Amino acid sequence: MRPDLPPSHARAALCLTAALALAGRLGASPPAGAAAITVLDPCTYASAPAAAAAWIPKEHTPAVGLPADGGGVEFPCPSTGTADRLYWDHPVRVNLEACTSVEVELYCDHPEALATLDLYLKSGAGWYLATVPLPAPGRHRLVVLKDEFRAEGAPRGWAQVEAVRLSLRRGAGSAARLICYRLAARVDTLLVVQGTASVAGAGEQGVARKTARQVSAWLRRGGVAHGFVTDEAVSAGALESARVAVLPYNPAPPARELKALGAFLQRGGRLLVCYGNSPELAQMMHFKLGPYQRAATPGRWSSWVFPEPAAWPVPERVLQESDNLLPVYPADDTARVIAWWENRFGTRQSQPAWVASAQGAWMSHILLPDDALRKQSMLLGLLGRYDPDVWSQAARQALFRAGCIASAPDYRSARALVAAPDAAARVPELLASADRLYAELPRLFAAGRYAEVVSGRHELDRTLTEAYALGQQPRPGEFRGVWEHDGLGWYPGDWERTCRELAAAGINALFPNMLWAGLAHYPSDVLPRSTTFLHYGDQLAAALKAARQQGLQCHAWFVCWNLGNAPADFVAQMKKAGRLQQTSEGQTIPWLSPSHPDNVALALAALEEVARRYPVDGLHLDYIRYSNGHVDFSPAARRAFERRLGHAAAGWPQSARPGGPLADDFQRFRAEQITAFVRAARERLNRVRPGLKLSAAVYAGYPECVAGVGQDWAAWLKGGLVDFVCPMNYTADLPLFAGRTAAHVQLPGAAGRVYPGLGISADESQLRPDQAIEQIVALRKLGAAGFMLFDCSRPLRDEILPLLRLGVTRKD
Repeated sequence: MRPDLPPSHARAALCLTAALALAGRLGASPPAGAAAITVLDPCTYASAPAAAAAWIPKEHTPAVGLPADGGGVEFPCPSTGTADRLYWDHPVRVNLEACTSVEVELYCDHPEALATLDLYLKSGAGWYLATVPLPAPGRHRLVVLKDEFRAEGAPRGWAQVEAVRLSLRRGAGSAARLICYRLAARVDTLLVVQGTASVAGAGEQGVARKTARQVSAWLRRGGVAHGFVTDEAVSAGALESARVAVLPYNPAPPARELKALGAFLQRGGRLLVCYGNSPELAQMMHFKLGPYQRAATPGRWSSWVFPEPAAWPVPERVLQESDNLLPVYPADDTARVIAWWENRFGTRQSQPAWVASAQGAWMSHILLPDDALRKQSMLLGLLGRYDPDVWSQAARQALFRAGCIASAPDYRSARALVAAPDAAARVPELLASADRLYAELPRLFAAGRYAEVVSGRHELDRTLTEAYALGQQPRPGEFRGVWEHDGLGWYPGDWERTCRELAAAGINALFPNMLWAGLAHYPSDVLPRSTTFLHYGDQLAAALKAARQQGLQCHAWFVCWNLGNAPADFVAQMKKAGRLQQTSEGQTIPWLSPSHPDNVALALAALEEVARRYPVDGLHLDYIRYSNGHVDFSPAARRAFERRLGHAAAGWPQSARPGGPLADDFQRFRAEQITAFVRAARERLNRVRPGLKLSAAVYAGYPECVAGVGQDWAAWLKGGLVDFVCPMNYTADLPLFAGRTAAHVQLPGAAGRVYPGLGISADESQLRPDQAIEQIVALRKLGAAGFMLFDCSRPLRDEILPLLRLGVTRKD
């Protein structure tokens, strides 16, 4: 028994060790019908010399060893040494032609110490290479998809793999413990199918690719191995070894793929389909499709509810803001509705969200990135219904990650993090409850109650997170803002309730998104008026009034240049007038060119209109940049660039593209154009309302964003053009977040004027409450004067703020 742990915890640790050993044995001998597994190395060596003989160090690489605490092979990663790269080779002779993924079970206490961790498979005169992600400290069951491997040299083929190489490059200066417990190749029975042939157009194919990768990421976080294939692969027979296939966005499968899907269903396969538009496929699964529907008002389809969540098991409610559906209904009594859409007020709608039959399940929209944790849990429940092996895999990952809140690599570390000397009175009670939950997990696993292992792990994490939250302290005078993206708050038509709840949670600044480059949620005489305004009235006036009543600052959020939600006739008008940005190939994109004087005048007029009409505390610029590094080559941009050069731009546009003779000049020109607008906005607002705050949401990757999108925001701070900036530091990686924040607050003129943005509901990150708390604690230590939360979503309301208000934003 370890002397630093209470008896109950020490007993639980011993039980968990046994359960992890059992998990390894289960993986080595899969149940009938599970994936075929080729173990590349079980990492079970009797001695250090035996391990060192099996993993041959190369060049200046030290030999592997065995961990003192038992199990696995330890790959040394010292903080000092002459070699930047360390690598080891393990001879094998295997045929991996049919494999769809490689699973890696490993532990790393300091992932930031590794710049990269790469897995190589040698074949003939070449290699197949993939990077192994290290999402957080601790033990993980990681899945590397076969399609993520790339060829290096001239590999002979997957059928002739001769060696495995583990290679790492040093990152931060600290040392790291890297322990591998198992390496195995899999022929997966669960496949995710990326829409390719079933999707028309480059834009829709991009959506299909992003959606499929998102589903894959959720499965991987849950420790569920799977293959990743395309529509063409399905047509060619990729489902022959599968039991379940997920179609995240494959709306119109061609005839050959439909035939393959039909054959798959006939031999007992199951499908999970999202946003399908094939009546034939729906009929095969005993469903029928309804006509396409689009929401007339925002918030009509905001979540779905499972009336019988325990039957699958899945979360009772999953949040998602969808603005259109392809409704699907049961076609006969062998199918049924298992989840219904609700609006933003929690009222059930008439459209099913999910239907199910013996052939699988079907959703009436795609899975969007929001509410990631619930969607991950939902996928486990739905897929586990049709493939029980999903639950055993998820349970193994749950054992590995049990109690790993914040950046703690294991339960013992998390417990020490929570049990601070000044912890709140209720913390000991919560810790006792956590110890009981932790002790129960290995017993549940040994009994094969895998779904309960997963739910027990979540309950354990919630318990520890509450204790962690209670141990934090608020900081007086701190700026605490929230970006509100929809212009409606949590409750359309009721800004008072939204602001009251924000204030009660310790938030003191609201940034409602009230104007875009081609849209306004108030009665603008400058910009087109939105349907939100037409339906709900002047949202800026309502938000401002409610904010004032609750003591919140109100900064009107302006999305610059981007016409993504502007009325179609307005976009057409701008295109006809030559006011849109263009690529070097002459293709227009729906962004106004900042080089066109009429666009600058329009944006400045919109800012002035708000400043004159509404007593807001500030105006907040977003999208104050270019969309990427390959625009703007419009005629207006060329004219402005040539004025800067003082002569014609010979060889335009190729000469200004990356690598061209004018590329550096053009890069500087783009940044100057954006800075010129910020300066003009500052000057206009100083004339209209002296003292009105001007701020900006900016890229966290500075100075890379200067070249990438023309955003030199450090120059804006240094020159006094903005009062503060909010770097969109959206990541769940604490070392990355802290490193960026440390660099930001040290920039000239940055003191007290940098409020890092946390990605609560961003595409790049969906932070858990413990991660949000940890990042707030970190930014305070680094000297930031406040923070921003993205965005005013229901996960923020329901999951994040209730925990923040226990400590970091508590109102004493």
